[in-house]
Amino acid sequence: MESTIHTPVMMQEAVEHLHMREGMVIVDATLGGGGYTRMIADIVGAQGRVIAIDADLDAHERFQVAFAAEYPQVELVHSNYGDLNDVLAARGIHKVDGIVADLGLSSDQLHNADTGLSFTSDVLDMRLDRQDGQMTAQMYLAEVSEDQLAQDLHLYGDERYARKIARAIVQHRDDNSPLTSAVALADLIVATVGGYYRNAQIHPATRSFQAIRIVVNDEFGHLERFLYHAVSALSLGAMMSVVSFHSGEDRIVKKIFKDLARDCICDVHAPICMCDNRASVKIIRPTPMKPSEEEVIHNPRSRSAKLRVIEKLI
Repeated sequence: MESTIHTPVMMQEAVEHLHMREGMVIVDATLGGGGYTRMIADIVGAQGRVIAIDADLDAHERFQVAFAAEYPQVELVHSNYGDLNDVLAARGIHKVDGIVADLGLSSDQLHNADTGLSFTSDVLDMRLDRQDGQMTAQMYLAEVSEDQLAQDLHLYGDERYARKIARAIVQHRDDNSPLTSAVALADLIVATVGGYYRNAQIHPATRSFQAIRIVVNDEFGHLERFLYHAVSALSLGAMMSVVSFHSGEDRIVKKIFKDLARDCICDVHAPICMCDNRASVKIIRPTPMKPSEEEVIHNPRSRSAKLRVIEKLI
């Protein structure tokens, strides 16, 4: 297997906010190319422990081949980060000293023809964990209604031409047969709305592919579960850094962090507080940190990244 081609985004900033020391137990919830994991392992040292999670077995294999001998303190875990509670419980870990998550897809996944995530792939899978039995993109597009598909493309991809694309996909399915490759899907989208994207910086199918991938992998559902599990797993004073790329992801992170940072959760019309609720986290930055101009120049895919950081209070 080839070595990773992924360039981590905002890694220095995200890792520095964890305030790590030697011997700490840290979770890298998204192994990806292993950049974050290796930086963390270098800081916590041989006496530390790094739990590196990823649903993509290819990411594990790349790290195992290239870096495992150098980093024995890294424990690779094949799982979705939404199952963080189970991951930690299986290893007898009750609390951790820090958590980091880079929510973006790795370049390795995007360039892997077997995933169907690229516009030139001959398959239409899009599962991040291809070992499980969940629905593929091909199965989803073969069954979804036009209304539901249009809704999904708009909600998860911010696709302004969602209705046109949904109608074209369903029409193709009805007149011919269901789509079976990513390249065929991309070509159909280009033929349908390519003219509207003539002066755009992105491929006309980018937003649709993103939306379909999110649906197939239940990415927003896993993200919500992960965030609550992660906050619960943090020890007192521990930090968590989350780097998001998609506006929908960032909205989820922002809302959950904001809710957990509230002292009172009573109805706004209540004359006095009756809930005795205490904020469980402190938001370190009121607005998210964004990548530097230099990073965007060297890695254009970082341009939409946002880093949010919290500290565990109770």
